[in-house]
Amino acid sequence: LKFQRDEEADPKESAVVETAGWGSLNNLGGRPDKLQELSITVMMRRLCGRSDYYGLKFTSNMLCASGKLKDTCDGDSGGPLLYNGVVVGITSNGGKKCGSTKKPGLYTIISHYTSWIDS
Repeated sequence: LKFQRDEEADPKESAVVETAGWGSLNNLGGRPDKLQELSITVMMRRLCGRSDYYGLKFTSNMLCASGKLKDTCDGDSGGPLLYNGVVVGITSNGGKKCGSTKKPGLYTIISHYTSWIDS
């Protein structure tokens, strides 16, 4: 898979992105026997940075995204976030309860680290 190197091509607010993983299917820890895939929507940066969402924990190197009560969960960390078939992010974090409205999934933006990756 290719990864996004150009920050200008990163997904913007309201873009639909895809993620996949083997993490929990629910907040009880049940694990899938097949790889799970999910389409989610990139959220407004200012919303994710609000104190009732992530506050100062949300940095310029992250984006947040979620679906209707669907999200990445425990065990999905390190998985891909794809936009138009290109990896743009890495599943990083989320709320204690998966699929929570005010704690959407957090993703590290790969294009912010291309110099480090290349070194």
